[in-house]
Amino acid sequence: MAFKRLTRGRALAGAGVTSPVIDTTFTLIAPALIEAGAATAGTVVTATVTGVALGDSLKVFPPASLSGVMHSAYVHGAGTVAVALINTTPGTVTLGTATWGLQVFRRT
Repeated sequence: MAFKRLTRGRALAGAGVTSPVIDTTFTLIAPALIEAGAATAGTVVTATVTGVALGDSLKVFPPASLSGVMHSAYVHGAGTVAVALINTTPGTVTLGTATWGLQVFRRT
């Protein structure tokens, strides 16, 4: 079994990752996030995105500054994207309803 050397900044021939298979937007409705350390400082919000499948890799683009809120996106199920939001600030943050950008990558 041969191993390929990983080189920073270079695409590997035959790595199997292509350009995005989906490049779209989705609407995210986020509740108010209470200050860091509180039980409700974080939440997971889901949205429907046609064509997304388990095993896909996601890159999301918030519409504006998240004001100290960290985010992570993943495929929750076929056609469903989940975005985890965690407030890292000492105050409540309300993101509200917004349109986020989304790119979906799939191994070939």
